[in-house]
Amino acid sequence: MDASKDDKSSGSIPSTRSSRISRNSYLNSLEREYVGGGRTKPPQDRRKPPHPYIRGTSFSITRHKPGEPFGYVYVADNRPRPKRAKGLSTMSQYEYCLANPSLGGTTDTEHCTIAITDEIRVGDGCGAQIVRVNDDMVAKFYDPVYYPTLDEYCWVIRDVVTDAEEDYRNEANTFEELQGKFDGTITPKYYGSWTLDLPVVDSKLCSKRSVRLVLMEYLNGRSMLDIDPTKLSEHERLNILFKAIEAEHTLWLHGITHCDFYPRNIMICGEPFGSPDIRICIIDFNQTRVARFESDYFYKGEI
Repeated sequence: MDASKDDKSSGSIPSTRSSRISRNSYLNSLEREYVGGGRTKPPQDRRKPPHPYIRGTSFSITRHKPGEPFGYVYVADNRPRPKRAKGLSTMSQYEYCLANPSLGGTTDTEHCTIAITDEIRVGDGCGAQIVRVNDDMVAKFYDPVYYPTLDEYCWVIRDVVTDAEEDYRNEANTFEELQGKFDGTITPKYYGSWTLDLPVVDSKLCSKRSVRLVLMEYLNGRSMLDIDPTKLSEHERLNILFKAIEAEHTLWLHGITHCDFYPRNIMICGEPFGSPDIRICIIDFNQTRVARFESDYFYKGEI
């Protein structure tokens, strides 16, 4: 078998070629090959509205309880829809989201209003939209309309509705599992899971669409990824590292496996970094596994 062909079919960039051409050039060649082979991009999305998650916008939201978590982190993947849902490659992203609303969960009667006071990570193709609301909270909107549509690793169209639902269910259920245990210490304080109805214009499919979200504490700190370790003393580095590992291990002992324990998901609050009082906080639970939902997992009961 030709090794270069094998590398190309896997979607990875062969080291022999990456030394001669740029990554973008190689990915463009992959795109031409796979699109030609029938793995097409979704149609151009001219009707997709600009994202509404901008500073100054207010939303009325309603309390929502998510369905059970699912995804690749679980042995039994009980996803709520087929992996290749109808219309995935024939509809635009916006049309597909309108035709396939979020599934599962129950809506309560409690309402509240939130106002976006700052944008943290928003934009088309960046996944969950993350903003600061009411000055002291963070809202994470799992809006499939602005999730990335193309999987850059295997070059197929992603089911953005399932991706958003998976992120929401996994994160919300993890926070619920941690309620009263660590929220406000090694994890952010949690203010519940909610749903938002956004109006839809010029569509025969529906007049509104629902977007799930969670609310959590706004952390006044920096991620480990944003800190230059060469500017810290050995004592400061060891102090941060010890507290981060201790926090992750504490979650694991209580049946929470983070599955994405990287510097970008470790927040450091307070200074100096060598102080025993600095707070290390783990964030981003959309890929987390909760042992209570996994029948084949070894963990049983509570500690």
